[in-house]
Amino acid sequence: MKPIFIALWLIVFSLNLEAQTKAEKERAKIEDKIEMKLSQYIANIIDGFDLDEFQKHILTQRLNTYYDELKKINLLNIKEHEKTALVNDLDSIHFKDIEEMLGEEFVDKLIEKAKGNDKSDQKKKKKKRKKKRDN
Repeated sequence: MKPIFIALWLIVFSLNLEAQTKAEKERAKIEDKIEMKLSQYIANIIDGFDLDEFQKHILTQRLNTYYDELKKINLLNIKEHEKTALVNDLDSIHFKDIEEMLGEEFVDKLIEKAKGNDKSDQKKKKKKRKKKRDN
């Protein structure tokens, strides 16, 4: 009886362990996809500006850290208005060095693009939709 119990326990334990590893692999796969999309998104934001290589490199680093901090804020278990306040603080503080290098107007455009609120992109999308409907 004892060997049967041990064998059943090992089978259950190994199945549980296998399910955990599959879930971890799936999670890693999803995180890799998100990282790839984020890097493409950051590259698209940077390509919208006329910058030299050094400025592009600095801006890429700042945007990566910005999105990391934004992710941390969103994972906090706090009220929505507190999250909004933290995000506003992040917006005002995080790009100070970029503001000194490229100007306040540039940083304002950058934050709008980083948040996905860029109006010029929205206008382009509307034109594309209209052309598709007309054809």
